[in-house]
Amino acid sequence: KGDSALLIANGASTYTWNTGSTNDTITTYPYTTTTYTVSGSNAICTSNAVSTVTVLVNHTHITTNGVIGLCTGDSMKLTTTLPYTNYTWSTGQHTPSIEVTHGGLYTVYTTDNNGCKGTDSIKVQEDSPVALPLQDSTICSGSKVHLQVTQGNYIYLWTPDNTLNHNNIYNPIANPTSTTVYTVTVTNGFCVNSNTVTIFVNPAPQLSINPKYSLVTQGESVFIHANSSDSCYWAPADYLSCTACNTTMCLPDADITYTITAINSYGCTTIATATVDIQIEYTFYIPNTFTPNKDETNEIFKPLATHIHNYKMDIFDRWGLLLFETTDLEHGWDGTYKGGRCQEDVYVYKIEFTDDPANKTHTKAGTVNIIR
Repeated sequence: KGDSALLIANGASTYTWNTGSTNDTITTYPYTTTTYTVSGSNAICTSNAVSTVTVLVNHTHITTNGVIGLCTGDSMKLTTTLPYTNYTWSTGQHTPSIEVTHGGLYTVYTTDNNGCKGTDSIKVQEDSPVALPLQDSTICSGSKVHLQVTQGNYIYLWTPDNTLNHNNIYNPIANPTSTTVYTVTVTNGFCVNSNTVTIFVNPAPQLSINPKYSLVTQGESVFIHANSSDSCYWAPADYLSCTACNTTMCLPDADITYTITAINSYGCTTIATATVDIQIEYTFYIPNTFTPNKDETNEIFKPLATHIHNYKMDIFDRWGLLLFETTDLEHGWDGTYKGGRCQEDVYVYKIEFTDDPANKTHTKAGTVNIIR
């Protein structure tokens, strides 16, 4: 294929070829096997002749057994599919196959038994293995750790994956419950590289609190126990008898929540909480007499109360006349009405309020004496 063939006709005075030529010879360049016809004539007779030009093709082809790339440091074999009498590779070698260790364009030139020449080229891709630096580490039970290798446009696979948040990324989060060896395999084109890392898991302290919740009255104390075989620390220190112990006494002045931390010999911690609330009790006392005589003693009538809200007090005389009203617990009645002093007598009060603990509404009604 690619060569020419010379066809010669004789014995006639004029010639006509199926190519359109009228010469006695023609030069052909067929790409495939082709039949040529010539018609020759003289003054009396005409005759035809047929000639077939067979085209031989050198189908040189490079094969790689399905592999078209290699990893740096590896080699691959390039070979021709048929035997030839002569081989010339772009590497300078003259063998049916060659071993290559780098990527690039490779070409082979061949000559077959018919003297036909052929050629083929192939581009070999070369990829580099991904470096996988990993370092073993130690964590406490219940903790998490980031695993991380080189980031890139690679394919990642981590095993085992039952304690990983993802198994196909470069930096998964591991939460192993026991010491675990993780294997990562990274594929970069034709390169596959693996490495392992061990995550050692130390136990965390056992810790339980008793009681976790306490309700005490003002001035009442409570003992709280941290059940653990390891050292325990309490925070904040407010109202506690000790803060570096397993049992402490709490005498609170206000509601409080403590954080208890147990620490073992590995440095691992377990944290729990305990809450102590003070039970609120409202108080309410109403005097039955006051003496508004300007001696600065018992001058004002008002109740003594704690932990109440929505307070309202009305004062009436014996005939039902409203003499005084207030919604301020600290603002009491001074025994006057419209600026004038009320006489010694018995007066009626009506008080309404809501207690803080139960949010319950109360109504108190009764009498109070003015003595001057």
